[in-house]
Order: sequence, then C-alpha cells, then structure tokens
Amino acid sequence: MRDPFGLDPGNGGSGEDGPGIIIVWEPFIRVVTQPAWMNNFTAGDINGELSVEVTVSNGVTVIQDDTLRYQWFITDRNSNSNGDPISGATDNNFTIPTTLEPGAYYYFVEIRSEVAKSVRSSVAIVNIAAP
Repeated sequence: MRDPFGLDPGNGGSGEDGPGIIIVWEPFIRVVTQPAWMNNFTAGDINGELSVEVTVSNGVTVIQDDTLRYQWFITDRNSNSNGDPISGATDNNFTIPTTLEPGAYYYFVEIRSEVAKSVRSSVAIVNIAAP
C-alpha cells in the first residue's frame, strides 16, 4: 500500500517489495548573512560595501561548493524580483559606488550554483543625502 506522498516503504529494504524509503536531500543555498538593510551616506562621502555570506547544505551537513557565482543588481524599488545586473559585480562583496547622487538606491545579489537552485538576497537600501 502506498502512503499519501506516493512513497513505497517496501518491506524495510529487503528487496522483496522494493528498496524501502529512500530520502534524497536536495542541496540548497542559504544566505547566512544578508546585506545590511539600511545604509546612509552623504554625497561625496560614500565609503561602504554590501556583502553576503552563504552556505550550501544538503539539509544535514554543509557541503563545499566551488561553483557558487554571485551577481549584484540595482533596482528602482524595494524588491528583489527585478533589477539590472551591475557589470563586474560578481563577488559576495559589492563596493557602493562613490559617485552616487542624492537619492535612494536598491541593491540585491543573486547567488547561483551548479548543484543547488539560485537564491536572491534581501534588498539593501542605500540612501545618499545632499552634502
């Protein structure tokens, strides 16, 4: 008899009715440290960076993943669903441009891997005040 999830428990793995339940944990990317949410600077005195820290896990242990790739985006709203990729911003750290004009800027990073689904960070807001 099959359970409601469609798994066939077999007879405990003897091979007579099947191998038993096999659980496969899909690797996933977890953003351990999100970029700082609010960053305030004055035009002409901008000196900061945004950064993320991530791990890749299979649900049981952290696994080494040398295929992690980062792409930072800028967007015109407080959302990580749309944005324009920033050329050359492909590290877990992003230096905030020192030439920003007064206003609000929204940044986020997408992290990709060959072994796990991509994820996006939360949005970091960079406010630039007039001097």
